[in-house]
Amino acid sequence: MLSAVLLVLIVKVMPVFDQVFQELGVEMSGAAAGVLHLGNGLRRYALVFLILFLLLAVGLLYLTRTTKGRIQLRTIARKFPLSRRLMYDTSCARFASGMSVALKSGLDTEEGFDLVTQLVDDPDFCQKIASAREAIQNGEDFSDALNKAGIFSGIDARMVSVGFRAGAADSALSDIAFRLQTETDEKLQNLAGLLEPTLVAVLSVLVGLILLSVMLPLVNVMSNIG
Repeated sequence: MLSAVLLVLIVKVMPVFDQVFQELGVEMSGAAAGVLHLGNGLRRYALVFLILFLLLAVGLLYLTRTTKGRIQLRTIARKFPLSRRLMYDTSCARFASGMSVALKSGLDTEEGFDLVTQLVDDPDFCQKIASAREAIQNGEDFSDALNKAGIFSGIDARMVSVGFRAGAADSALSDIAFRLQTETDEKLQNLAGLLEPTLVAVLSVLVGLILLSVMLPLVNVMSNIG
């Protein structure tokens, strides 16, 4: 909404102020003149900007709605530490949840790996699953194989190890999945809570500066006339 207000202010309101200044025999200067030229450019090339906006919308749909687009989006996201960590935690949660369901249903670990591979859509994490499966086929313990493959580490790896020894591996994996998903949701909520007020503050300041850049000179002109 603030972006729409800012656009209307630049494209529609600034020309009205410019007309008022011209009737008073003065011209806009400084930041106000720059904003006016920006608005004129937006109106003059409105069709070009509309085409660019449509292309951007099509690109976003491609990245989020198609298989190839999602792969490319994940490739881009892996370049940023925060998104890379969120993707990894989400994959871990899916793996733990799927494996917990598989073991609780009476499937063996091999069948469980087949199930969770279909749930995880991160190619790098799928490679770790394949590495863990190979280690188990070579005689490794389940928890050790997950640890060596880099799927679980630290307290999570110890929880899986204890769970398998106690015959409650499905419960341990379920607890890990719940914790990881909760932490991921909290991180996303915190990120949204940080971005929203920041965007509102920045756009509000821009609107205020534009109005001040016009109103202050206008007040000075009116006071001189008075």
